[in-house]
Formats: sequence, structure tokens, C-alpha cells
Amino acid sequence: MGRFTSISLYKLIGFVVLIPLLALAGISMYWKPRPIVNTYERVPRTKASSTYRVEVNGANVPVQLYRTTKGNVSFARFAFSDVAKVTISASEAINRYVLSPKAYNIAVSVSGNTMSFTLDSPQRLVLRQVNGLREELFLLADDPEVNPPELGSPGVTNALDQKGVDNQNQADSSNGLTAALANLSKAGGGTLYVPPGLYKVHHSILVPSNVILYLAPGSVLQVDPNYPCCFHNQGVIDIEDATNVKITGRGVINGNALDIAASKQDFHLIVTDNVEHLEVDGLTLLDQGDTALRLVDVHNSVVKNLKILVNRPHAGADGIDFDSSDNILVDNAFIYSSDDSTSQGAGTGPRGTVKDNYNLTIQNSVFYQTQTGAAFKIGTTDPQNSIRDILYNNINIVSCVQMAAFYPTFGANIENVSLRDVRAEVVTDRPFEFHAIIPSWSSNWNGKIGFIRGVKLTNVVVDQTGARHSDFVGFSSNQDISDVAFTNFRQNGVLVLDAASAQIETNKFARSISFQQQ
Repeated sequence: MGRFTSISLYKLIGFVVLIPLLALAGISMYWKPRPIVNTYERVPRTKASSTYRVEVNGANVPVQLYRTTKGNVSFARFAFSDVAKVTISASEAINRYVLSPKAYNIAVSVSGNTMSFTLDSPQRLVLRQVNGLREELFLLADDPEVNPPELGSPGVTNALDQKGVDNQNQADSSNGLTAALANLSKAGGGTLYVPPGLYKVHHSILVPSNVILYLAPGSVLQVDPNYPCCFHNQGVIDIEDATNVKITGRGVINGNALDIAASKQDFHLIVTDNVEHLEVDGLTLLDQGDTALRLVDVHNSVVKNLKILVNRPHAGADGIDFDSSDNILVDNAFIYSSDDSTSQGAGTGPRGTVKDNYNLTIQNSVFYQTQTGAAFKIGTTDPQNSIRDILYNNINIVSCVQMAAFYPTFGANIENVSLRDVRAEVVTDRPFEFHAIIPSWSSNWNGKIGFIRGVKLTNVVVDQTGARHSDFVGFSSNQDISDVAFTNFRQNGVLVLDAASAQIETNKFARSISFQQQ
């Protein structure tokens, strides 16, 4: 009897333990954790959109209004993992709309004033032409941050613990942040953590070697509309004579240009000179006076996950400028700009540095360019010897004035440039302007003209062109445009196999322009 009782007890214990294990195994087969959604607040003291409301996986996402001269833009910033069910509610019933980039082929369901769709990876989207509404909506989605710095961790310094730093927009924080970064650099390096809040900026914040400037979600570095002096050709962030610098986080640098007199808008948001191993990651750059990211004399560096929004009333504001720089990767950028989305060789820094531009890759990005310039501009005012080995890869252009505009007008030879898998939904002027000519726009021309050679355009699509034809104009037999090869070029819905069908006008110094289908 004792032996039977002992065996039965063991069986009973095993049965009791086994049942919950089997239950847990069953649950794990059918249950998945809820996808992570991080939402980012509006810049303090800005207005919310009254036209659009956004939810992602049931979480409300703040929608910030950004006023422009051509109808307002609103934008919502969030991050998610796994999948995102996005719901957009408009102020009226949705009868028609355009969701760009169209190439993503997102399946949308519309019911009354609500539209919904699912994203299986973070995308940057533009909702426009909703009925007759002038306001457009930008959805700026990211992956969640991976291992962001934490206050209290070794090597991480709280900016608010430093003298002269205020996150209530009461006093200028420029000097305090500069001093804190300098102290970190002198101590061998470290991370300056900028917590949420509004930080008033009167002049440049200087970032030295071996530091990480981390702008936490909810932090905003904002130019004071009444800044005293002097931002001319400088940045909110200035990086000079430095190496191993990282500026990262989900914070915002706000130039506040729409509230600043036009005579004081000649500043950038981030500007460099003589920098090696720079990384810029995850920031939102908003409403600068001149250029959002001005890369002068930068080498072996990476820019990724950047969001740029600017629409100045008198145009003239670029997304990213590259000058005297090499070995740069730009990946997964969203650039909404009133002037050039990207520009190379169009200026110098305060030191007047002039070096060749080469080995630049811009990829996996979305551009929206509104008033003047081009999505891809090369040349105009810098007398480099060469701008070469440039790749634009997998770029979706919502709208642009011109797709590619190349000007070797101060002597820089432009060569070995590739446009690969580039799709433009609307070109308001003309797709291509390649001009080796005397620059009528400059009174300081140096008397030199270069050439444009070795341009490859593969799987380039222009859905809708503007009023003017593309134009290839060389200056002489040595200052020419040659070896331009189109492969699988489509324009206005048609496969194009010759220059006449591509509506490209040429002169006698533009030659060896070929078309093929593969």
C-alpha cells in the first residue's frame, strides 16, 4: 500500500506541473506581444493640426502644424516595431487623395473621413491632394531607438546638471551646452544627454572631438527669433577641426526661420569644417534659414534616418549640401525643402575650403522639393578640380522642380555619376538640365568651365513632366557633355529609347547620349 501511494503521488505531482507548461506552450503558439509604438510630441508652443488626426495601433500620435506660404504642412512622428495599423481622420469626408511614394503600393481603405492602412516596416509618407484641402500630412516613421544612452549610466552626463543650460526657454543655453561638450572632450570623451524641453539658442553650439550629443525625444534646440548676433554662414550646431563626433536621438533642431526676419535667416542647422568620422542619426531638422545639414570638408562619415522640413517664403533653403567632402553615406533621409534636396559644389564654409567631392552615396530616401533648384544638384559656384563617383540609389521623389541639374560652371569636372532606381512622381519644370556654360547668375565667375561625362541613369522613372524640355548644352569639344547612358528610362508612362522621345534638347557639344532596354 505504501509503495502504491508513493508512485501515485509522483504521478500526481508530474501531472500538476505538466498542465501549466502545456498551457503556456499553447499560448506562445498563438499570442504575440503587442507591437511597440513610440510617439513624439509636437515642438512646444506650436499648434496642432485641425485638419488631420493620426492613430498608430490605437495610440494617438501628435500632429504638428508647420505653416508655409503655399498651404500648410502637418507632420506626425512615431516609431514602431513589427507592424503598424495607421488610421488618419480628416476634417471632411475623403473623396480623393494621393499617398506618396506611389511606388510603395500601399493598400488603403477609406470610409467617410477616415483612411487606414498597415505598414510592415517604417516608412516616410506624404498624404496630399485630399479633396481640395491645401494642408498636406507627412507621416515620419522610424524604427525604435536601439540602446539609447540612459541618465545615470557611466559616461553619460545630464545637460541640465551643467551651468547655463535651461530647458524652459527662459535663458540662452548655447554657452552652457558648448562648455559641457568641451569639458567632456577634454576628459577623453563621453555623451551629453539633453533631456526633454525647449532650449533657447542665441548662437552656435560648438561640438568638439570624441563626444556624443544625444537629443532625447521631446528635446528641442530652438533659435530665438530675437537672437542678438551672429549666425551668418554658421550653424545652430558647429563642428570644426573634430573627429569621432556623433549627434543622435529623436530630438528636434528648430531654426524657427518663419518667425525670424529675412535679413537674419542666413544660418544653417548643422555645419561642419574639417571633420573626420561624423555620424548624424535620427534627428528632425526643422525650418532653418539656409541649409539644414551643411557638410563642408567632411570625410568618412554617415548620415542616417534624418528628417528635414523647410519651406521658406523666398525659397533658398537646401536639405543637405556637400562641399569639399568624400566618402559620405546618406541613408533613409526624408527631405522636404524649398530649394535643392541635395547640392554638391555650390559653396564653401567660412574658411573658403575647396577640395574635390567624391565617393558620395545617397540612398533609400524620400525627397519633396517645392520652389526652385533640383532634387540632385551638382556644381554652380565651387572651383574644385573634380566632383566624381556619386551614386543616387533608390530615391522616391514626391515632387521636384528639376530632377538632376549639373553645372560645371566654375571648372569642376563632373564625372561618373549614377542615378539608379529613382522615381519622380511630378517634375514641375524639366527632368534634366546639364549645362556646361558661362554662368549668367554669377558676377564672380572665375573664367573656367568643366565637363560632364559618364552619367548613368538606370531604372529612372518620371511620371509627369513640366512645361520645359530637358536640356544638355556643352561649351566646347573639351568642355562637353558626353557618355550619358539611359537604361530602362520611362517618362510620362512610356519607355523611352531615344533623345527626341525623352524630350532632351542638345547642342553640338552634347554627344554619345544612349538609350537601351534591359
